[in-house]
This record gives sequence, structure tokens and C-alpha cells, in this order.
Amino acid sequence: MYNQGEIRRQLKWQKKQRKYDMEYKIQAVKLAKEIGGAKAAAESGIPENTLYAWMKAAREGRLDAGSGSHTPQTAMNLAEEPTLLRRQVKEQEKEIRRLMEENDFLEEAGAFVETAGRHPHTRRADGLPRHGGNRAQPPPEAQAKRDHKS
Repeated sequence: MYNQGEIRRQLKWQKKQRKYDMEYKIQAVKLAKEIGGAKAAAESGIPENTLYAWMKAAREGRLDAGSGSHTPQTAMNLAEEPTLLRRQVKEQEKEIRRLMEENDFLEEAGAFVETAGRHPHTRRADGLPRHGGNRAQPPPEAQAKRDHKS
């Protein structure tokens, strides 16, 4: 449970913490670039640390301050992006080809295993599968051979 003092402190802190919309932040950052951070903070009534945090966010690309706000480093990254994306597409196409080949191989191996079970050399002389398989009655011709020997 909160006591009266804690509730007052909490309410006071909430009043101090202001919310700024994105457009306001962008305009403040642009102003700070023109006249400097300290001056812009004083003119707009924004705490200096808050404005500097917005400026850092703009530099890192987390706050879009519009055209002309890119640093040489971010401009270079934008220029390299198509090349990077082309390289990623080539790597993904290569991986797709590899997986398709692997899939084809596995399909062929499955078909081979399936037909191997029906191959005549996989059956014993009495017609039963070599691996034991179903111990049902042998085919009539095998039964006749066995009966004739007895």
C-alpha cells in the first residue's frame, strides 16, 4: 500500500514528464542542427538532455528527421544497401537450388527403397520376404514344392 507522501511524489513526477509528438521532436532536432543544441533547448523549453537524446536518435536513424538529416555514414549505408540486398538474393537463390537438389535426391532414394522391397531377389525360395515380414501362408507353388519333398 502506498502512503500519502509516495502518492504525491509519484503524481509530481508524472506532471514533470512531458510527452512530445514526433513532429515536435523532428522540428526541435532541425532547430538544434541550425543553432546548436543548448540554444534550441532553451528556446523551445525542452530539457537539454532530452534534446540531445533526440539528436542521437536522429543520427542513429531511430528518429526520421526528414531529408538532409542523413550523416555521411548513413548516406553511405543507403548507397550500399542495394548491393547488399542483391548479394542476399543470390545467396538465397543458391540455397534454394541446393535444397531442391537435396529434395530430388531424397525423392529418388525413397522411390528406390520402395521398389527394392518388391524386387525378386529380396524374397526367399518359399516366397516369403527375407527380412521375416509377414508370416502368412506361402504362395501355392511354394507349398506344392514343400509338400512334394515330404
